[in-house]
Amino acid sequence: ATALRSRVRNNDLAARIGGEEFGFVLPNTDDDAARVFGESIRKVVSERDFEGLQVACTISVGIASSARAPLSDLLVGADRALYLAKTTGRNRVEAWRGEVRPGVIVPAT
Repeated sequence: ATALRSRVRNNDLAARIGGEEFGFVLPNTDDDAARVFGESIRKVVSERDFEGLQVACTISVGIASSARAPLSDLLVGADRALYLAKTTGRNRVEAWRGEVRPGVIVPAT
C-alpha cells in the first residue's frame, strides 16, 4: 500500500477493494496518462524488495476511463481489463477496449 500510495496525486483516490485488489480514481486523467500511471505502479512493485518474501512480487493492472460513466461502470470495465492482464501473462497493464458509457459496458469487438 505504501508503494502504491507514493504514486498518487493529492486529488487522486487510492483504496483497497478486496484482499489483494486496489483501485485508483484519477480525475482529469486520459487513457494514455492512466496507462503511464499503471506502468509506474507495476514497475515500483516489481522492483521493490518485500522483506521476508522469497519470491518476486508483481501486479497486473486493469484500466477503464470515461468522463461520463459512473464509477460502478468503470469498476466493471477495469475488472475486465484486469482479468485480461492476468490471463495474458500477468505483470502487465491492460486497458478495457470496450466502450464504457453510463449504465452500459459494451464488449470490445
